[in-house]
Amino acid sequence: MKILILRVGAMGDVLHALPAVAALRVARPDWEIDWVVTPHWSPLLVDGAGKGPVVRRVHVAETKLWKTAPASPATLRSVYNLRRALRGESYELAVDMQGTLRSAVIGRMSGAGQFVGYGDPREAVAAKFYKTRLERKGRHVIEQGAALLGEACGVSLKPGGV
Repeated sequence: MKILILRVGAMGDVLHALPAVAALRVARPDWEIDWVVTPHWSPLLVDGAGKGPVVRRVHVAETKLWKTAPASPATLRSVYNLRRALRGESYELAVDMQGTLRSAVIGRMSGAGQFVGYGDPREAVAAKFYKTRLERKGRHVIEQGAALLGEACGVSLKPGGV
């Protein structure tokens, strides 16, 4: 299975999603798991050669550029290149673990066969982009992420073995 994780933003967002994705890697070592993240936080997931223990590859979303110069040629080129790279991977499943309009748009851009997110995302409009909306389960954001990713993949996930 080829899976795309969407947790694009801040360092804390990436760190909170990582235990669920690491648990998926342990449960399904043969699956291809990729992640969309801002350039600043990609070193949390992969080394300089683009290799990481949890994800196969990282797709970079230059969201600061998009925000500061939304209609610039550089932004349009960046969005186009990301869309082309994502579509070229033919993901079977994209999981929006962030729940923002930005992450939902990127997920939809991926063209994944199935696109899953929370029924009550951080930004309500994001839910309109998902093909499947799942109930938020768990008390802590790490538990919630594991429940979302696990249910989306059909795998029981226990982040950190707890």
